[in-house]
Amino acid sequence: FVAGQTFTTDDRTFPLEAIHVPPELDFTSVELVKRRGELDKPYAEWMSRECILLQPDAGYNVDIWTTDALTNLHIYIPPDNDAFCIEPVSHVTDVVNRRELSPLGDMTALATGESMMGTMWFRPHLISQQK
Repeated sequence: FVAGQTFTTDDRTFPLEAIHVPPELDFTSVELVKRRGELDKPYAEWMSRECILLQPDAGYNVDIWTTDALTNLHIYIPPDNDAFCIEPVSHVTDVVNRRELSPLGDMTALATGESMMGTMWFRPHLISQQK
């Protein structure tokens, strides 16, 4: 995926300050994901609303895309590095307490009876295993 911003975070992984995505947190490279250790990181400016999970060793890829309501991503890799979680979200984590970050993804206030909808699509597909 391509995102324009990520955040420095506190010890609870809540965002403190927006920063341009540095190379060590840039997930446009499959190799980075394989080398990456534990991570719990929000991303903003996810302009394309598209993400591809490349799983060549497993023989499949998963394309993910969303509607405009889901403008941010949260990435989680557990300490054992045995999973990779992608969560499209509508706002910056804890933005209600960090108003200076609201331009990068604010929470939508809904009146009683109102609703908001975001849609995600997941398209898995097999890839050929070359030997």
